[in-house]
Amino acid sequence: YSGVVAKRLGVPIEAVFEEVSKSRKNTSASTVPELTKVEKRDRRVLLEERLLALSFQSDPNFLLQKGIFDLITTPLNKRILEEYEKFSGRHKIFDLTKFSEHLPGELFNGFTELVLKDPGNEMNDPTDLKKELDLVSKELRILIVKQKLKDLANETKSLEESGDNNKLLKAQNKFNKLAQTLSKLDKKDIGIFI
Repeated sequence: YSGVVAKRLGVPIEAVFEEVSKSRKNTSASTVPELTKVEKRDRRVLLEERLLALSFQSDPNFLLQKGIFDLITTPLNKRILEEYEKFSGRHKIFDLTKFSEHLPGELFNGFTELVLKDPGNEMNDPTDLKKELDLVSKELRILIVKQKLKDLANETKSLEESGDNNKLLKAQNKFNKLAQTLSKLDKKDIGIFI
């Protein structure tokens, strides 16, 4: 496993062994039970991580497309994306090792964990990768619209109770537009597979 980590990061295997041994020395018996806990993350965070992981492992320029930045909300993921935008402005060809060296220390561990995640099934076909990236971004858009619909439903309910008909009508119109957007997103076929 250390060989895989070293290869993906482009560092000597000895450096990986050294970091692992440092980490083991610093780990006390009281922190070991924490390692066995499974961190529960919501669907949105998982989709964001998958989008970034797939992009960095295959086509990082996908992240520069219009609207992708708005899909990322998790602070760590947003900062990594911001750093990539800066990096891509200065480097025309993406090199994972150079980019990881360019990252600030507080982002490095999160980025390496993200990139080293197994993307599920190895996809070597660029068409399959593109479909998967499109699917994940579509799912993120659907989640965003559903959250906005939920917020508007709550706002509509409070406006009905307050009797403010003008604001209620505007909220209902906005709700209808969002519902149509969601319907279009649900119908959009991108050759889905997982």
